[in-house]
Amino acid sequence: MKIKTFGDMKSKTKPVEEEPVGKTSSISDVFARKNAQKNAETIKPQVINPKPLFKPTVQTVVCTDIKNEISTVIADLKLNDFHITDVEISRINGLKDTIRLDDPNMISDWGSAASKSSEEIINQLSEIIKNSSIDNVRIHLNNIFDMIKSFDVKELKKEESFFSNFFAVKKKKDFKTVDVELLNEIVECNKQLAKIKSIHNVFSEMFDKNETQFRKLTIYIVSGFMFVKSKKDELATLDQSMLDFFAKQRIVDTHESMSRFERRLNTLTQLRYSVLLRIAQLRLEQKNIFMLIDNVSEVLTLLIPSWRQQMLTLTSTAKVNVSNDMYSSLESIQNMLIQKIENP
Repeated sequence: MKIKTFGDMKSKTKPVEEEPVGKTSSISDVFARKNAQKNAETIKPQVINPKPLFKPTVQTVVCTDIKNEISTVIADLKLNDFHITDVEISRINGLKDTIRLDDPNMISDWGSAASKSSEEIINQLSEIIKNSSIDNVRIHLNNIFDMIKSFDVKELKKEESFFSNFFAVKKKKDFKTVDVELLNEIVECNKQLAKIKSIHNVFSEMFDKNETQFRKLTIYIVSGFMFVKSKKDELATLDQSMLDFFAKQRIVDTHESMSRFERRLNTLTQLRYSVLLRIAQLRLEQKNIFMLIDNVSEVLTLLIPSWRQQMLTLTSTAKVNVSNDMYSSLESIQNMLIQKIENP
């Protein structure tokens, strides 16, 4: 008896139907039938799995009771000065279950991961305030200020002994020479200004770190106070008259550990308040930097080119009809330049 294997059964093909006797067929019909049979054996239907229309997203589902409880605690602690997300509520609920008062190191290290960001932000802000490019820009502006102020428009306007007054005012320096020195100062000032503009990215990074730290501290504070409240409620319902000496001592230790933990939470609350105040300081420093960039850019790209154009016209050796309006325009531009440079 021959046992059929899986391969024999799988490779079994449908027998070819014989033509009825007496019916003739052409050679082309025979080849067509054989090709059709061969294709039926080799071609397998492809199964196409349809792609999903929408990709599923991960969402945090928080119980309404837990959300209301945490919102109440946040309001009681007066920490409801920002919008808390469901993800943060879920983290608060999970974090409070990890607190262990019998671990002294956990109490002293509670929230330390969030408090470390303060040092990083303060160091970055200190580097911005002490940035040498800001001082270098002011130095170049002062040099430009001295060059521009050396030309007295009122003296230039006098027709009598024009050239003698002109050379006396600019300390016997030809305007072309001064103009070359002025262009060199402008080039160096632009280099320092480009370095200051890169500080904008640092401010964006500090704002992100500050907000992240603020939210992390809130999570640690709220979860900690929720744990303290539940622990106090638990101890209040405990009948200590039925406990032995050692059990009572453990309760005393729990109260002492809880006092340590509450002091830690109050310290984190003060740190959170300082982080909130730091936002105003960061925005003030950012505003000052942007104001410096705008004023210096206006001086270098708008006012100085206009002033140079007027000076080139007035000090040109070619015969140019110089009107009082040109002197007035030059004086107005020069006064604006001086004011901008004095208060960058």
